[in-house]
Amino acid sequence: MRKAKAWMLIVLSAVLLLAGCSSDPVEEDANHYFKEELPKVASLEQEIMTQFSNMSQTLKDPQALYQGLNDQVLPRYEAFVKELEKIKPATKEVQEVHEKYLSATRAQQEAFQRIVNAMKDKDKAGLTAAREKLEEARTLIKESKEGMKQLALGYGIQL
Repeated sequence: MRKAKAWMLIVLSAVLLLAGCSSDPVEEDANHYFKEELPKVASLEQEIMTQFSNMSQTLKDPQALYQGLNDQVLPRYEAFVKELEKIKPATKEVQEVHEKYLSATRAQQEAFQRIVNAMKDKDKAGLTAAREKLEEARTLIKESKEGMKQLALGYGIQL
């Protein structure tokens, strides 16, 4: 009887040990991505977008706006995108979400560059096209963040 109890205890311990060791790699990767990687760059993106918005609303002199965008916003956003490019998720599911976000931020970076170029060249049609590109990029960013939210919800991760 003692041997049977000892045997049952060993089997039960092994089952519990194995159950505790089997974790979902996507969940682990998503947790790492949302809790470790993204927070490193999220505040930088927010600061840049706030700066861009403030400049766009308060600077009425086109030359001052051009200088601010060219000298401050664009270089900071380029640095943000470079930091985002350094993030390399391990699983396909997280990679897909990250690539969509990265693609959206690159589109926004391109829009900022187009705005700066159009302002430099005093190209009104180019500026209109650049603003349209910026709106498209903002839509892509919203969509990518919705994809992030869905992935996080699927694994019970609070954002």
